[in-house]
Amino acid sequence: INAVPAGVYEISFYVKTDQVSPVAIDILKSTQPSTNNGAAPYTGNFTATTEWQQFKLTVDISDWTDEERNELRISIRLNNNKALPTGPFPKTYWVDDVSLVKVQ
Repeated sequence: INAVPAGVYEISFYVKTDQVSPVAIDILKSTQPSTNNGAAPYTGNFTATTEWQQFKLTVDISDWTDEERNELRISIRLNNNKALPTGPFPKTYWVDDVSLVKVQ
């Protein structure tokens, strides 16, 4: 994502899996390393099931600098910990309709 204006945003996405499993979403500043997953300024932890579910996270990036907002990253992780996850794992995840909408 390039040139995201300052403001408050809602991130929304749908997920389902072939078995109940954690899923997380991180919003990272462009200046943060990718290893910051799970330690991002904004992290949402959810539980995905075998049915489609919509998950939402509201983030306020009003105080982020232009550099931090330029190329901010949205990371959807198919676990909710910083280390490699332990099993058993779903074999299939479906993710659909990811959106970032300014709400303020």
